[in-house]
Amino acid sequence: MKWSDRIRDLDEADDDSIKWAEDHSRRLKSAYEAGHRQALWQIIVVCSLSGTPIPEWACEVFTGIDPHVKWGMIESWSEVFGKPREKARSVIKAKNSRRSVYEMVQLLNARGNPINDAMFELIGKRLGIGGKTTVKNLYREAQEFFAEQNQTPVHSRFVK
Repeated sequence: MKWSDRIRDLDEADDDSIKWAEDHSRRLKSAYEAGHRQALWQIIVVCSLSGTPIPEWACEVFTGIDPHVKWGMIESWSEVFGKPREKARSVIKAKNSRRSVYEMVQLLNARGNPINDAMFELIGKRLGIGGKTTVKNLYREAQEFFAEQNQTPVHSRFVK
């Protein structure tokens, strides 16, 4: 049975979802064949969002790499799915830096420095995560998170 026939049998997938998944599958298959390994990850997301099965071409790719994974021949998932885009990596790095941003702001403020744009700019450069606006937003997000959790982080990493 063909993939397009299988997805038409699904109760939970409506016609718009099926058409959307089929269109993306064709485009992503071409992209994968042209060397864009991220297309493999993207088709998984498309199928997850549309409630449709993974298409045959992607199943064949997974079946082909399975022995390599089982025998430890794949050193990184980047070999399978391609490297994350540079912007995505910088966003992830910044989001993972919230606690560090919060701790550095608190430490510098405790040492008598005002919390202002110059401080945010300095922290952004020191952590390599962007400029004052990025750091200011991360600090605000960290404040909100800690307030919701009803906790104050320990500043041990930056206290000398």
